[in-house]
Amino acid sequence: MSTPRFDHLSPADVEAWLEGTLPLAASTHVGTCADCRSLLLAEGTTVEALHQLPRWSPALGFADRVMARVTLPTLAEVVASPAVRYGAWLTAAGLTATLGVSLVWAIANRTVLTDASQWAVGEGWDVARAMAEQIRMMLTSIPAVREARDAVGTPARLAAVASSLLVLYGSGVLALRRLLAIPSIETAHAGR
Repeated sequence: MSTPRFDHLSPADVEAWLEGTLPLAASTHVGTCADCRSLLLAEGTTVEALHQLPRWSPALGFADRVMARVTLPTLAEVVASPAVRYGAWLTAAGLTATLGVSLVWAIANRTVLTDASQWAVGEGWDVARAMAEQIRMMLTSIPAVREARDAVGTPARLAAVASSLLVLYGSGVLALRRLLAIPSIETAHAGR
């Protein structure tokens, strides 16, 4: 039986060798390939040299010393800067021009605006009425709503049902408030 051909080690194989998990086929290849052996020797030497380097960490207070040298401008300095002042003037001029042009147009086209607003109000009311009618038709077509309407029947019954629901709702709110209240006395704990 012939052994499968193994190409040279990949970077993943080198990493596996450094971790001690090189597969058997790769280990066998290293035994027969001088190039891969020299690659592993060089990688091992490099890693060992890196392990021998002293660990470096900044001295205590390093971050504080760096931040002490950082200077941030105050709000007054930012506002006084030419770029901000120029931008503010440019923005103010643009807004003033836009408002002026829209005011002149509104004065020149007063009838157009009046007609458009009257049309919008009229259409808005028509849409609101149509929506209310659709909602009424939809609700009256639901059997449960019809049954509830028939059960209530008279205005006196409706008032009684509404009053009962308000009392029930209020009772629920009071019960929830009592359940969520923070205890005013200290509670006993195990281990005290």
